[in-house]
Amino acid sequence: MRAYEIELDELEALRAEQEARQRAAAEEQARLMEEEARRQAELLLQQQQEEAERLRLEAEQQRLEEIEQQLSGPAAAPSSPLTSTSPSVTVFDAPPFNFDLSPPPNGPGTRPIPQL
Repeated sequence: MRAYEIELDELEALRAEQEARQRAAAEEQARLMEEEARRQAELLLQQQQEEAERLRLEAEQQRLEEIEQQLSGPAAAPSSPLTSTSPSVTVFDAPPFNFDLSPPPNGPGTRPIPQL
């Protein structure tokens, strides 16, 4: 009878060890799954941040292009009535004065008589 009790104790000890190993394996698997989930969440967060940064940069680039277009636009198409699309050139007629460049009638070296 004593041998039966010893064998029963050994079987219970083996069963307890087996349960402990199964529990440890389950805990390790849960830890690994949690670690993988954390890694996936971090990766997703990083991708979302990169996408948000890309969208921000695209919006900023578009805004800069619009500003550049606005700055270069008035030269091509004026929006102000004070600006002109082409430079205006005014041609003046000769002044009403008559400059006579012929030699004076009194001879060379004499001053011409002013005409009023």
